[in-house]
Amino acid sequence: MKKKLVFVFFLMVLSANLNAQNTSLLIGKWVFKDVLDKSRMNKEGLKMLNTEFINKMTFDFIENGKFIAYAMGENMSGTWILSKDATKIILKTSEKETYELLILELSKNRLALKLGLGRFLMVKK
Repeated sequence: MKKKLVFVFFLMVLSANLNAQNTSLLIGKWVFKDVLDKSRMNKEGLKMLNTEFINKMTFDFIENGKFIAYAMGENMSGTWILSKDATKIILKTSEKETYELLILELSKNRLALKLGLGRFLMVKK
């Protein structure tokens, strides 16, 4: 019984450390670079991607839990949190809308996200 309690405590500490590490990796400004599933896009969609998104859409995750974003010619702001299992970024906008971004990849310089049906690659600026 004592071994099980120690093991459970160890897993809880490990989980908290991984979440903190992932949170620190997210902090900073991210710029949209690519769509990971272009095969689903038609010619018009690819053209819009190049003119409206690539190098234009940004997310700035601030250490205090706030974010600032720019997409489709509009600014957005609000708060963000990382889910307990560090697999989702939950955004709450100042307009009280909530979005969940599934993290597909997170490293020092790369962030791959799934939002709805789209999968996107962002790089740290």
